[in-house]
Formats: sequence, structure tokens, C-alpha cells
Amino acid sequence: MEALPQASLLAFASASRVCRAAARRERFSRVSINIDGAEFDERFGRLECILDEANSRTCIRVLELGIGADDHTKREDDKNSALHASWTKLAPDFYPAPPLQAWKSRTQRRPEEHWQRLAKFISGLHLKDLIWASMEQLPCCILAVLNEQMPGCRLHVHGLDFHSLHQQDVLQDIEDTDYMLATSSCLYSISVLYSRYDESGCANYNGEATLQLSAGLAPNLKHVCMWEKTIMSSGEIIRQRPTRPQWRGFRPQSDSEWREVPETKGQIQDLAIHALREVSGFELAAWECHNDFSVLRSLQLGRQMELDVVKKLADLAEQDGLPRLRCLSLLAISGEYEEHVDAESIMTRLCTSLHPLAELGIVGPGSMSFEAILQRHGDDLQVLCIDDFVLSVHQVIQLRDSCPGIRKLSIEMLRSAGDGVEVRIYQTLGSMRYLESLSLMLKCTGYREDDGPDAPCILMSPSNDEEDKVAMAIAMRQVLINAAVDESLAQSIFQQMLVTHASVKAGLPPKLDLIRLRVGRVPVLNDQTMSPGFRGILAWIGRSWICRRDPRDTHRNEVRIEEVDSNARLCNGKLLEDDIDELMGSEQFADIWKSLWPETSAGWKEDWRSNPLAGAID
Repeated sequence: MEALPQASLLAFASASRVCRAAARRERFSRVSINIDGAEFDERFGRLECILDEANSRTCIRVLELGIGADDHTKREDDKNSALHASWTKLAPDFYPAPPLQAWKSRTQRRPEEHWQRLAKFISGLHLKDLIWASMEQLPCCILAVLNEQMPGCRLHVHGLDFHSLHQQDVLQDIEDTDYMLATSSCLYSISVLYSRYDESGCANYNGEATLQLSAGLAPNLKHVCMWEKTIMSSGEIIRQRPTRPQWRGFRPQSDSEWREVPETKGQIQDLAIHALREVSGFELAAWECHNDFSVLRSLQLGRQMELDVVKKLADLAEQDGLPRLRCLSLLAISGEYEEHVDAESIMTRLCTSLHPLAELGIVGPGSMSFEAILQRHGDDLQVLCIDDFVLSVHQVIQLRDSCPGIRKLSIEMLRSAGDGVEVRIYQTLGSMRYLESLSLMLKCTGYREDDGPDAPCILMSPSNDEEDKVAMAIAMRQVLINAAVDESLAQSIFQQMLVTHASVKAGLPPKLDLIRLRVGRVPVLNDQTMSPGFRGILAWIGRSWICRRDPRDTHRNEVRIEEVDSNARLCNGKLLEDDIDELMGSEQFADIWKSLWPETSAGWKEDWRSNPLAGAID
């Protein structure tokens, strides 16, 4: 049976006894248990009864244990908006997860006896994968079952933290229970919480330890995701500590042959680093020193990165040091203006030298690197996410023609009051034959802050110059028109895409079944910081939407529209004055608003509506 979403599978199984029997193997192939909380024993007992009644224990191939692990609906909804997650699924066998935001101290950990029943349950299964996503340390009794009875089972640990590597002034050997996990042949993917210090001021060596794991200590480790943890401890505690001792391996008390550079390199296939600050060239070099990057399939660098990182990657690519890389995600480059100027040529060199990619995420490319992406990778790209780069209608056409196999796309475009140019962008995107999901950041203005050495100063209050006032009024009017995105406009945008799809013209349902619309914020306009009142009304009318095509064949032309974060918008809207003239800075924009949407008894919050798209006027 083809894999179905959990809700669809349950509906199919409920249709008849025959359907239930047919769906049994698939229905129980993945089981999730929330092991946190006082209700664990009750939930676990109920699960065992269900499995025994259906005689389905042997069907379980994937077992997920952790916080909220049994929330299938939320997980599937998150999967639909994967383009907007901080981590996208880069490999079919990798089970990524966001970081767990808290660690449990040893005094809070439940004893081994608590887990014996679960360990016995696991010992009777034939697992392909076990996912541990709890703040608890993985119990030794469960790990022993995997190591001894299921050596081929792949263990995925989310929120990995070796407690014995939180140390005071003198380096200590790792505890045997932690080392048992570090060297397990089952350990396959890890999401690691790391920081230089923990909340109590102890040095935390989990970051350094992960490098050793990746270099072969965990022989079958293939996927590593690093999450730097925010530390809330007092800076005074850390300042009072002596210098942080340098890491000397897992056995500093007894290992006299410790080597900082390993003799052999690891074989990890997927690496993601989510640092609180920029990723440095030194950090990337350390990972390359411990791992053979020629087997790396995906690389994701979160937040910001130094220019040296791009240089290092470009050098590796030119030397054919990344021959298997298929997925790459690079965020913004930190540094001064001069470095940003150099970055474009280096980024172009990188994009030109890499083997064709299947997935690419990039922030702030220039026209030259954008062209390089299309020319070098267009034929192979299936997922493309571009931020901080507004595509023109010509570039969208280029994208469609150069990337025929795109399935997931996230880009930015400039709205132009719904005119023919804007509509053509939607129609061009809709004509992409294999596109399944699309994220559009709708920019409201062509203004961009200049960060060069000759950039003008940003004004904190309105200019008194008459020409500046006229120019600002025109710009604010344009922003208000473009920011106003109501449900009707969201539906029109999706319909414009659907009607131009080749499948629709042939009487078949298009592959495109989801788009997400977001409106760009405007904190600065015409070199002036915008008032809280203006930003508030933009947040009120600049709504985000998820549009889904009805999956039923009999309703395939119908669109489901759902506002994103409507509760937050409504709560923030209560803080806005009901009288638009009372909003902070209203002397700049109130008259413009009233000229666009004349006031009625409903009040300004309800008076507005979006401009219809050209050719879509009722």
C-alpha cells in the first residue's frame, strides 16, 4: 500500500473489516509514545492492549519516544510548511527535530527501574528505527536492548547531551553510561545541544565531543545537527571561573595518547550547524578535519556565517572536495560592507564549481550568483529557497524555464497593486509543471536600505522638506495598497496560478496544492524610521495565508484558505486605537488611509480591502 497521511489511513481502515485488515501493517508501522508526564504508564498500557487486540506488534518498524510524540496531526501539518522551518528534511532516512529547550538534571532523572517495562516491550519488536526525543537521558536498559538484540536498528537521538561532560575546573573522564551511547553502533543521527558553559557555570564539552563522535567513535553515525543553546546563567558566575580547560578527549585522566586531529576521518552524510552567532571558517575547518567531506550529501549553516566559510566551500568545490553534495543551505554573510561586495564573486564561484544540487537555500544572492544557480543547477533543482533577493518578472520566467523539475519553491517578489506585471508573475509560477508547494514573500516597496559607506543617515522623525513629504506620501500610499492582503486576494492569487497550469488545461488536477503568502514588513521607508502606528496598521492588513487545493477529485477547483497566526494579529490589534487619528505618527498616514478606504461606521480596522488583481475584477 502506498504511504498515506495518518488521517487518511485511519479513514480508510474505518471503511470496512477488509480495509482495516489491509491497512494493518501500514497503520502500525510507525508508533509514537509520549513518555513524559505522569500519564505515561496509562498511555503505555492502552497502547499494548491496542497492539495485542490487532496482533500488530510485529508490524512496528519505527518507534518514536518523547515529548508530544503522539501528536500526529501537528507533525503532518508542520511537514506541509517545511519550507519555512529552521531545518528541512535533507535526507529520507534522517528524522530531524528542533532543539529541546531544557535539560533535566540528574536528580530529576527517573531510575532505570522505571524504564524496564518499556525496554522489555522494545525487545519484542523488529525495529528499523528508534527515535528518542526526550529531555531524559536515553536509559541504559533500552540502549542495551538495541546493542545486543537489534544491532541493525538505527538510533536517532534528539537533544543529545552527555551529562558527565558538564565539568568543573578539572577535566574528568566521561561516565561509562554516557560512553556506552557515544560508541553505540546503533547511533545513526543526533541533534545536539551545545554551549561553552551551562547554567551553573560548568564547562560544557558536548560540542567538542560531537566532533569525536562524527570522526568514527560512533561507527555508524551519518547525520549530525548542532543546536547552540541559549544560556541564562549569570555572567558573574562565568567570570569568576578560571580559564576553560581545553578539551582532551573522553578519557583525559587515563588517555595519554589523545590526538586533537584524528587519525581517520568520519563518514557523516548530513551536517547542520545552528549557532547563536555566525559560523566561522575555523569551525567549518574543524568539521572538515574530522570528516571526509567527499561523502557529505547535505550541509546547512544557520543564522549567519563569516565570509571565510564561503571561501572554504568554494575552494573545496573547485578541488572536487564535495562531489556528493546534493543539498546546501547557506544563510546571510556577516561582516562589513566591503565583505558583502566580495561575497557575490565568491558565492558565484561556489555555485559554479559545485556539482548540480537537488536542494538549495540561499540568502542575499546577487544577480550574478542567481544566474550561476540557474545555469549550473537548474536542471537538477527540486527544492529552492531564496531570501533577501526580490525577483523581477523576467527572473521568474528565467527560473521557470531553467528549473523544470522544481517541486518546492520559496522566493520574494514585489507587489505592484495587482497590475498586469504582478499577475504575470503569478501565472508564470502557476505554469511550473511539477511545482507542489510555494512560499511567496510579498514585498510592499522597492525601497532598500543602503548599507554602503555613502549611505544616508536614517531619520528618526519625518522630514520637514516639502519634496520629501510629497515623496513619502506617495511611497506610503503604495505600501498600504500592496500590504493589504485579505482572504479574497489570497484566493485570487492561488486561482491565477491554478488556471494557468498545463494540467488544468488538460482537465487534470495540478500538482500545486499549497501556497503560503507572507507580507514583508516596512520598518524603514525613504530613509525614515516608520512610526509604531504605521507599522501597526501594516501588521493588521498585511496578513499571512496558507492556501490549499481541495484534494478531492470532485472539488479539485476549490481552494481552502487559512490565516496564519490570526490570534496573535487579533491580540496585537486590540492595542491599536480604534480612531486612526489617535495612532502614533498618524499625521503622516491617516489622510492617505482615508483616501484609499473612506471611513464608515465599522471603523478603520474593518473598512479596508485589497485591490483586486488585474483581470480578476468582479
